[in-house]
Amino acid sequence: MQLGVTRKLVGIDGGVARVRHVVHLVEAVREKAVLVAQALRKDAKELGSQLLLGNAVQVPEEKASKAMSLVAAADYEVTFREGREFVPDWESKLEEYLRQPELPVFKKTKRSEKTVDIKPFIYQYQIQKNKLFLKLAAASSNYTKPEQVMDGFAQWLGVEQKPFAYIVHRLEVYADNGNEQKHEFVTLESLGEEVE
Repeated sequence: MQLGVTRKLVGIDGGVARVRHVVHLVEAVREKAVLVAQALRKDAKELGSQLLLGNAVQVPEEKASKAMSLVAAADYEVTFREGREFVPDWESKLEEYLRQPELPVFKKTKRSEKTVDIKPFIYQYQIQKNKLFLKLAAASSNYTKPEQVMDGFAQWLGVEQKPFAYIVHRLEVYADNGNEQKHEFVTLESLGEEVE
C-alpha cells in the first residue's frame, strides 16, 4: 500500500512571512505506508506555523509499486522579490525568451555535465503581474527545475542575477495518463481513493 498525502503549510516565522506550500508526501517502508504527519505538525509548531492536514489517499497497488516513477510534471509559481527583477520590462523579455526555438541550459548531474534544450520540457507557461506560472517536466529522465528556466533567462539577457531574486512555489504534481505525443496530466491524488 502506498499513500499520497496532500498537506498545506500556512505561515512561516510566526506569521512574518505568509507562505503557502503544497507538499506531496509519498513515503513507504516495506509494504506498509507511513505518515509523518506528527513530525510535520511538530516542525510547523516550532516554526510558529499552522499545519492543515489533508486527506490520505490510497494509490492502487498496480500504480503504487513505483510511486515516484508516476511523477511526470509539476506546476510552479515563480515570483520576483520587489526590486530584484532581472530587467524592468522582464515580462515582455521573458515572453521573447520563451518563444525561442531552443532554450539551451547547462545541466549538471551526478555523472555528467552537458548543455540541454529545456524547451520540450516546458509544457505550459503564463506570465502574470510579477509572477510566472510554469508546468514543467518532472520525470526522472527529463526533470526540469524552474531555476533552470530562470538561469537560462538571465543568461540570455546577459545579466547577473541578484541574490534571492525570486521565490519558487511548487503548486501541484502530476502523473501522465497520455503519451509523449499527447500528454494527459492528472494529479497524483486523483489516482487514488480516500482512506480513513
